Amino acid sequence: MGLTPEGEVLGVRVIEHHETPGLGDKIELRISNWILSFNHKLINETNLNDWAVKKTAGNLINFPVQPLRLVPSLIK
Repeated sequence: MGLTPEGEVLGVRVIEHHETPGLGDKIELRISNWILSFNHKLINETNLNDWAVKKTAGNLINFPVQPLRLVPSLIK
C-alpha cells in the first residue's frame, strides 16, 4: 500500500494470496478492478470507523469476501 503523508491511499496491490479461484481471487488486478476502489481514499486516526467492514453500515458495504481479510491489514 502506498500512502501520502496526509493519509491518501495511492494504491494497494496484493503480492501473494491463497484465495479460492472464482471467490476471493478478485483481489488480483488482472481479474477485477475492485482493489482500485481504495485509490484516493483517506485513512487516518479520525476515520478508522469508515474503514470497518460491516454488513449494513460504514463505507465498505456490499463488497465481496475480500475486505474481511484485506481491509483490517490495511489499517494496521
